[in-house]
Amino acid sequence: MKRRLRLFAVFVAVAVIGLNPLIAPVSTAYAINGESSQQDLTAGVTDSANNSNLASDSASSASTGSQGASDNLAEEEIDSSVALDGGSHVSTDSYQYLYIAYPQLPVGVDQVIAFATPNDSDVIVDATLKLESTTGYTFLVKSSAVNTNTAAFQFGKDYAECGYDLISITYHLQGDDAEHIVDLMQCGYAFDIDASAVADDDLVEDNTNASVYYSDDSGNAIQAASIGDALVAANGEQSLSLASTTVNGAYVIALDPGHGGMDPGAQGNGKSEADLTWKIAVACKVKLEQYGFKVVMSRDQYGTYGGNDFLYRVQRCVSQGAQAFVSFHINSGGSGAHGAEVYAPTANGSSYTQASVELAQKVMNNLHALGLSYRGVFQMELGDEFAVIRCAREQGIPGILIEHGFISNSGDVWNYFSDAGCKRLGEADADAIIAQFPRSSWMDYSAVFDADYYLKNNPDVAKWANNDNDKALQHFINCGMAEGRRGNEAFDVQSYYNEYPDLRAAFGTDIVRYYEHYATFGKGEGRHPSGCASIKGMRTSLGGTDYSAVYDPEHYLEHNADVKGCYTKKVGALSLIDDAAVLRHFINCGMAEGRRGNEAFDVQSYYNEYPDLRAAFGTDIVRYYEHYATFGKGEGRHPSGCASIKGMRTSLGGTDYSAVYDPEHYLEHNADVKGCYTKKVGALSLIDDAAVLRHFINCGMAEGRRGNEAFDVQSYKNRYTDLQIAYGNRLDSYYLHYLTFGFYEGRSGAPFSNDELIMGVSFVNFDQMAGYYLSKVGMGVYPSDILKDKGAGTIIEFCKTLIAEASFEGVRPEVLFAQVMIETGWLRFGGNVSAGQCNFGGLGSTDSGVAGASFDSVGIGLRAQAQHLKAYASTDPLLGDCVDPRFSMVKRGSAQYLTQLNGKWAVPGEGYGEHIALIARELSCYVG
Repeated sequence: MKRRLRLFAVFVAVAVIGLNPLIAPVSTAYAINGESSQQDLTAGVTDSANNSNLASDSASSASTGSQGASDNLAEEEIDSSVALDGGSHVSTDSYQYLYIAYPQLPVGVDQVIAFATPNDSDVIVDATLKLESTTGYTFLVKSSAVNTNTAAFQFGKDYAECGYDLISITYHLQGDDAEHIVDLMQCGYAFDIDASAVADDDLVEDNTNASVYYSDDSGNAIQAASIGDALVAANGEQSLSLASTTVNGAYVIALDPGHGGMDPGAQGNGKSEADLTWKIAVACKVKLEQYGFKVVMSRDQYGTYGGNDFLYRVQRCVSQGAQAFVSFHINSGGSGAHGAEVYAPTANGSSYTQASVELAQKVMNNLHALGLSYRGVFQMELGDEFAVIRCAREQGIPGILIEHGFISNSGDVWNYFSDAGCKRLGEADADAIIAQFPRSSWMDYSAVFDADYYLKNNPDVAKWANNDNDKALQHFINCGMAEGRRGNEAFDVQSYYNEYPDLRAAFGTDIVRYYEHYATFGKGEGRHPSGCASIKGMRTSLGGTDYSAVYDPEHYLEHNADVKGCYTKKVGALSLIDDAAVLRHFINCGMAEGRRGNEAFDVQSYYNEYPDLRAAFGTDIVRYYEHYATFGKGEGRHPSGCASIKGMRTSLGGTDYSAVYDPEHYLEHNADVKGCYTKKVGALSLIDDAAVLRHFINCGMAEGRRGNEAFDVQSYKNRYTDLQIAYGNRLDSYYLHYLTFGFYEGRSGAPFSNDELIMGVSFVNFDQMAGYYLSKVGMGVYPSDILKDKGAGTIIEFCKTLIAEASFEGVRPEVLFAQVMIETGWLRFGGNVSAGQCNFGGLGSTDSGVAGASFDSVGIGLRAQAQHLKAYASTDPLLGDCVDPRFSMVKRGSAQYLTQLNGKWAVPGEGYGEHIALIARELSCYVG
């Protein structure tokens, strides 16, 4: 038999043919056997009644009927050739094996494919792999390494996400000018690049724990130092099986529901063999998995399987780690033939053939116990074997074929082939497999278990086991490890879990795997069995991204008790922090919730400080963590220290609104806006400054909201009558005018101050007012000779009366005083109005010589003027009788500010209100 490389996969050590130590969670290997075919087989066993020949007829399956009938074997059970079907397929001597590391290749990870030529003496010079994507592109990949008759291809890290079919391998041999081509098109060899397939960073990048194995002459697994060593070993005298070298340690079981696809198998009594074998296999699978076995099924319930698919089922299952192969069938023959029979290879001194015979006997005994007739256990001679038994033997694993009664016998059908009956059959088979491969045989537990220690420290177990060491081991395997019990003094599983992040990445919180790993590999690797009280090396990277700049798992757990509680698995006295799950929580939830991942990085500060990031990411807070982790730290950006938002936007669409808009002022004076555009994320407050600016532009200006301290739109509107005529009450137009023209024209957007108001309270007194008057005009100007008969012979009396009349109606006395001085020329008169009229505001006077109104006294004249000012400045009713003859002619409330008197009291009145304000301001500041 030709030597071939096969892969050995246990726990975290997965054998991979490749240049780099890749970890392949699931690998696919195909092996083609070059041995000659045996078209006709003859069973080497007979029953007590008859010695029936087994023919190659594919119409029925084998039996040895008590009536002497010659029951026939189906092709699936007798054909020993492994030739591929169809003339267009690869011939049996095209290559020894083909290995695909990743049937589902994660994005960004290299694929590894290896193959060997048929002859061990070949020396490959070069090799080229041709493959084609499902999108129609063709790729040629040169071999990455060659060693004698083996070659490996490493590629695909930068390939697109889709499917890839292997087309051919072309190679040249040393001393041979011919070009050799292996046609793979009809074989269906393929792989997919899938974004959902995840290659763990800790296991793929810079991994030192991956291992490549070959087997020595005794079948023991030996670790190779490199791929070169493994390839050399593969071409030596060794043959490495994916199965464990200790057959009694089988724990990955392949179940083969016979027939299926295009081959329904035997038919009879309304039943189909393929359906029955599926039901039996499923029942067996359920029970085995409950016990702890990993089960590999050779086929799906439904699918398109060729008529010769059975030739490849063993190889398919071995490529998935199978360590024993059990094929389920239903017999057929004469209607009188009934009962069960089991086939195994002849025991030849090897552990796997011996285990096959023992397993077959256990199965037969269990089926007989169910009531099926005992037809026997048949050891098949070399060369006269069923295909699946031969293939299992060639792979170096136990393999049996079970015939669970006769589909042609109504009694067997009635008693055993209902759904409930199939379940009983499958569970009986499972019981036999469990008995043959008990968990205690899967490995040597001495590194983690000592019976005396276990019984002493677990009195409940001691009572149950009656201090029996074997029962103590049984409890430890079946229950104790899963409960986190300590098996001996040396090994502390909590410490082992804590210390090794590579194991946590491989096993998660499946605590049983840690015991098994130490017993099988860890002790030999020199790993520490105890002494680590706290978890080490918690993960900070996922999917190629290093989050350590924003994430410290210890800090995250310390400050997020809910996360720690959720992702700490309690197993007995153990506390297993699932650090991978904690990291995933931070990535998938914590960042979106604004949680702080470490001491250094404050996402609120990062948001506040950098307006360029806010412009790019808005309030998508996750992007800020990602940016700092990926770019920001390297750019030297500050991770913390900014308590308030900086650089809020004042420009949009090419327009700078800063002359009328200050975001801090706008937010401070518009609580509704601040509330609307402040996103609360956990403890974070994310002010969306771009949205605030848009609100001001789209709503605030139209509503007349004040955007900053400097610009008051109402003042701007009231101050400029030309703008009022142009824009009316469209307030947003005043903002835009100021931005576009007013600012550059020197117009004032400042709010009116109190000294520009007509109405209001004053603190000016008559002495101050009189003193100011005299400071302006001196003595002798005041018309005392005229006004003494009108009630104010002195300036003091005049000022007292003015303050009283103005204050009575709520007009500011300094405003009334200033207007009197402007209208009368500081009481000099000289125009159309004379002093004796007591008309100090020119009420009714015109430039055409009309003198206007006359009043009986200084008090009434000042009262009329104050009432006229109030008519302009307020809509409140007069407090006294109206003495202003023109009061009804004024549009009430049309001039609250002095500048609004321009064009109203005085026409054209340019600067009129400003002049009044100037005098009033000087009077207010006068101190004598």
